[in-house]
Amino acid sequence: MAVESSSQNCLSADVRGSGPPLVILHGLFASGSNMRAVAKDLAQSYTVYSVDLPLHGKSKGVNADSVEAMARSVKAFLHDHLISEPVIIGHSLGGKVAMSAVLSGLRSRALVVLDIAPVAYAPSHQAVFGAIEQVAESALLSRQAVRDCMAKVLTDKMTIDFLTTQLHKGVDGRFGWKFDWQALRNKYGELLAAPAAGDVSETPSLFIAGELSNYIDREGRAAIKSLFSNSRVVTLKGTGHWPHAQKFEELMGVLHYFLRPFGFDR
Repeated sequence: MAVESSSQNCLSADVRGSGPPLVILHGLFASGSNMRAVAKDLAQSYTVYSVDLPLHGKSKGVNADSVEAMARSVKAFLHDHLISEPVIIGHSLGGKVAMSAVLSGLRSRALVVLDIAPVAYAPSHQAVFGAIEQVAESALLSRQAVRDCMAKVLTDKMTIDFLTTQLHKGVDGRFGWKFDWQALRNKYGELLAAPAAGDVSETPSLFIAGELSNYIDREGRAAIKSLFSNSRVVTLKGTGHWPHAQKFEELMGVLHYFLRPFGFDR
C-alpha cells in the first residue's frame, strides 16, 4: 500500500505488515523500494513504512536543501500519519536523516544506522554524478544502453547495478532518473555535512559498519559515542557500504537480535 503525507511536504511511502511502527529511510540516489527485502522481512513483526526521501522516488518533487530539511519532512510525515515513537532504520543519507530527526527531538523506540556516522564527509560522488548526467542527456532507449553509457565513466559494477534500479521509462520510451539529480548535485555539499547537534540522544541505537567500507572510521565512532549515549557499533564482516545487498542474511540476523526488546517477535 502506498501512502502520502497530507502536508505540503507530501512524502510518499510504501506500507506493509502490521504491528508497532518501523520506518526505513534509504540512501542517496535510492528510493523506498531499495530496501524492499528488509521491509518484507520486518513486516512480519511491524507496520513498515518505506519512505521516499525528498528529491527521490515518488517524493522527487519535494524540495529539501539539507539533511535537517529532510528530517523535518520525515517528522511531518510521521505527524500526518499519527506515527509515534517508531523504530527507525536509515542507510547512508537516510541514516543521517534519521540521526538528525532523533537529535532534534523525535522520539524513537530504537535507531539503527547502516554504514554512516554523524560527521561531515569529503565529496566522493563526482564520477557518479557525471555518469548520471551523461545518461540524462543521452536519450537512451534501453537499460543496456544506459549501463553501457555509465560504464564509460564508472568502473564499479555494483554502483552501476544499483543506479540501474532507479531508472524510469518516459512516455517517449526514453529512460530517466527517479531522483532529481540536478537538485541533488546542487545540494550535495549540504548533504555531506554532519547532522546538526542537538541534545545527546539516549535512544537505544545500533550502528552497523561495513568491514570493507571506510564510512565509519575512528572519528566516526567517537562522534557516535558523543552524540548517542546508548549506542553500540557492530562491524559486519565481508560487506561494504550496502550491507542489505551484500550480506542480507547476516544483516537481518543482527537486526533481529537488536530489535527483540523493541517489538520484534520471531
